Amino acid sequence: MFIMGQNALSGFIELVEKRYELEVIDSHYVLVDEKFKRYNTMIEVKLNPVMMSAFQEKYAHKTSDMHVAWSVHEGTIRFYAEVGNNILLLLDSLKENK
Repeated sequence: MFIMGQNALSGFIELVEKRYELEVIDSHYVLVDEKFKRYNTMIEVKLNPVMMSAFQEKYAHKTSDMHVAWSVHEGTIRFYAEVGNNILLLLDSLKENK
């Protein structure tokens, strides 16, 4: 079944991979409210070593921040957000300050 916005998710994945030099392992929409047909974006990424280190340093004892929730898996992180741009903001917080 085609979900509206699938092309938008493809564009979002491409942006994440290019902007942050990450590998997207999985992505899809998650139904969070049946009555109002509300979906969240889920994107599972493999962070590069620098970003993974920054993630562990900044968010080690948290499961959410900046309106993004996540779950850590062996070598990957699954990010969940109602607004995909919040995932971008969180990833921006992991980039090295130059």
